[in-house]
Amino acid sequence: IFPNPARAITCIPVQSERREEARIEMLDLLGRTVHVIHEGAIPAGESSYFIQALHFQPGSYLVRLSTEHGQQIQKLIIR
Repeated sequence: IFPNPARAITCIPVQSERREEARIEMLDLLGRTVHVIHEGAIPAGESSYFIQALHFQPGSYLVRLSTEHGQQIQKLIIR
């Protein structure tokens, strides 16, 4: 995720070996969904998804990518 810490447009790059269904969401530190960034198919290869950090309160968040093959989580700080 970049930039991180974020203040404006923030990029969430995703690399996938195959086209698959996925959900990318932003969570607070208690694990509650704050925002669904993407829900649906992601293509094989590299793709990018974006959020506008100005729309969220400053603080620490988690960005979770979930597919049928598992999950990846990365911390995001918004200033």
